[in-house]
Amino acid sequence: MFKNTLAQSSTIFLASFFGLLLAPLLLSRLGLDQFGVWAVTGAVATYAGLVNLGVTRALARFVALHDSRGDRQAIGECLGLGLLVTTALGVLVFGAAVLAAPLATRLLGVLSPDEMRIVLLSSAAILIAQEYRGVLAAVPVGMRVMVPPNVAGSFGAVLNFAFSVAALLASRDLTVYALANAAAEVIRIAFGAAAMVYVWRRPKVSLPSMARAREVIAYSLQNQVHVLSDIVNNQTDKIIIALLIGVRVAAAYELGARAANAVRALGVLTISALLPTATAEIALRGRSVIARMYSHYTERVVSISFPILIVTALTAPFLLVAWLGSTPEEGVAVVIAISVAYLARMTIEVGMNIANADGRPGMVAINSGRTAVLNVVFTLALAPLFDLWGVLAGTILALLVGSLLFLRDFHRSYGLPIDIYLRAIRSPVILAGGLTLPFLAVYLLFGISASTRPSAVAVLLAVTGLYGLAYWVLASRLRLLPKRIEFPLFKRPEQAVGAP
Repeated sequence: MFKNTLAQSSTIFLASFFGLLLAPLLLSRLGLDQFGVWAVTGAVATYAGLVNLGVTRALARFVALHDSRGDRQAIGECLGLGLLVTTALGVLVFGAAVLAAPLATRLLGVLSPDEMRIVLLSSAAILIAQEYRGVLAAVPVGMRVMVPPNVAGSFGAVLNFAFSVAALLASRDLTVYALANAAAEVIRIAFGAAAMVYVWRRPKVSLPSMARAREVIAYSLQNQVHVLSDIVNNQTDKIIIALLIGVRVAAAYELGARAANAVRALGVLTISALLPTATAEIALRGRSVIARMYSHYTERVVSISFPILIVTALTAPFLLVAWLGSTPEEGVAVVIAISVAYLARMTIEVGMNIANADGRPGMVAINSGRTAVLNVVFTLALAPLFDLWGVLAGTILALLVGSLLFLRDFHRSYGLPIDIYLRAIRSPVILAGGLTLPFLAVYLLFGISASTRPSAVAVLLAVTGLYGLAYWVLASRLRLLPKRIEFPLFKRPEQAVGAP
């Protein structure tokens, strides 16, 4: 699983890295208004992706299930279903993009209707290309051979970055940038197809039977509620801010959220290959493996994600100056709030993956639905009173309450004592939180600040380096980290195959 996790992680990391590199150039070339329009239209396109019924995300789980049974025909039907659903989604999304341009122009007021139509159609093309790539990647991911699709994803990320930079250097027009992104994403479909064929040498695409379609869609619809919750938590805030506060504030929120979400992506790297792996393990060995997987991977995820999220919040003022050259209005608050909000969520990521792997997406769906409703209610109630601060408070409250409710449901459903969870998170939470105290004391006593990029980079590297080294040494000593990344002085000897 380590090789698959590393492969999945590399693509996530590369995409996040390029996104962070691109943001300052985007801001300087397009300006805050056009950047805000791009952020909002991207959020709307993400909502449009819900029309795929969740099939794309569910396919890897079913491929893993049928691959463990040696059922090649069933895998071909799953692939065929994914391609059919994505094609139908494309027809709907492109039609909606054409019709929605005048309304979007009136609401946002930055582009002309013709320019807005180009931007919306480009966003639609990006969405559909990503969906096709997701369907194709589901086959090798489900077969637990994740290096080829992620090599293809890495090449695609480089291509997209190159197209984006070229477009921004050539023009300050958002439509040029949007078209370049769309072209890069369409080309990336070929990369995904090549990776699938490399893993599945004689690919078989079949029309799905009604029974197969019902099986996949029944699962995926429940899983889709979880996806909706993620979209609400990550995208709705931007839309509400744009409509109630302004496009420029939405752009500032997007910049802060990009930094926090990139960091969160690093935190889930340890379980990026867990879903298909857990599906195959449960299918072959039964549910007796669940308690061990839950305890082991929850500790790993918390041990890696908490220090990353905490140090991001700790260095937020310097991070934004080092990244962008200046701090967008209230951008520091966005980075801190979103980083803090994700802390509770990271402790239940393993449980959600295991429930989905076990064919029980309803458990995740119910909780995700509650979280989405809470986020919308809290945000709409607080935003008119406190502007951006109300949006941030609503997001934090929704994620915290939703995480606690899922934790209760998961442990009840599987008959697991809460001590398993508490033992898994106790040491990394205490260590990661305790290490912040000296830095907070220095901030309060000496009022450290940085207004220029070189000084911000220096402080950022100093704080991150000192915190990271201290955590690495102590977490390795406490055996909280995966053996392969432990501090050299505390590395454990090689264990027998199959040992945790």
